[in-house]
Amino acid sequence: MPPSREHIWLERAMDLPGEIPILNFSLIILNQPLMNLALFDKIWKRAVNKLAADGGANRLYDTFPNDTCRMHYIPDTIVGDLDSIRAEVRSFYSAAGTAVLENSDQNLTDFMKCTTLSRIKSEAQSNNIANIIVMGGLGGRADHAMATLNHLMAFTKEEENISSASKSRSPMNIYLISSENLTFVLKKGDNLIHADENFFGKSVGILPLGKPAVISTAGFEWDVRNWKTEFGGNVSTSNHVKSEKLIIATTEMILFTIELNPQANWEEYV
Repeated sequence: MPPSREHIWLERAMDLPGEIPILNFSLIILNQPLMNLALFDKIWKRAVNKLAADGGANRLYDTFPNDTCRMHYIPDTIVGDLDSIRAEVRSFYSAAGTAVLENSDQNLTDFMKCTTLSRIKSEAQSNNIANIIVMGGLGGRADHAMATLNHLMAFTKEEENISSASKSRSPMNIYLISSENLTFVLKKGDNLIHADENFFGKSVGILPLGKPAVISTAGFEWDVRNWKTEFGGNVSTSNHVKSEKLIIATTEMILFTIELNPQANWEEYV
C-alpha cells in the first residue's frame, strides 16, 4: 500500500460528505430530474450557495407543482450558455431575484462554469472553503455523463494543485448525488470510508479514470490486494459492502460510487 496519510470519508452523519465536518458547501443542480426529494430538501437548506446549470433550472422548476412551492427553492445563480433554459423558467427566477449569468464559452460545459463560479464565491465568502454537492450529475446521455465524470476528476486535480501551493487552503471536494448513488473521487493513498448501512446500500464501484491504478481493499465481499485496474482491463463494479468501515488504498485518484439506501431517513443524516 502506498505510504500516505489516511483520508477519512463520511465519518459522522453531519459530515455528508467530506473528510471534515462541513460548515458550508455549495449546491449545483444539473440537467437531470431531481428524484430524491427528501435528501434534496435537506441539502438545499444547508447549502450556502445554490447554483443551477442552465437546463438544471428547468429541472428545479419542474420538480414542484406550483409557484408557491417553487418560491421555497430559489437559486442564487443560474449560469451557462442559456441555450436550454425555458423562457418562462428564466422569467420566474429572474423575478424572484436569481442572477442569470450567460457564459457562451463552448470550450466549457455548464457544469464547469458552475464549479468555477462556486469556487470564486466560496473563496470570497470565508477561509472555510466550501465543498460542492452536485445533484442530477449522472443519467441521460452517455456523453454528458462521461463529461461530468471527466470534470469531477479534473476539478479534483486542480484543487489538489491549488491546495499544495497554498498552506492555508484546503482542497474543495465534489460529490455527485443521483437517484441511486453517491459518487466522489478517492485520493492517492489510504482511504477509510464509513458506510452506515442505514443510509447506504450494498453495491459499490471502484473505477479508474485517466490513469491505471493499483488498489488494495478491505471490507468488501470481493477484496483485492495490489490489483491493477484500468479501462480496457480489470474494473471493480457491482462489488458489495461487507463492513461499515471500508478501506481502499490506491496509487492514483479513482472514482468511488456507493448505492444509497432507498429506505434511508435523511432527516437523521444531513
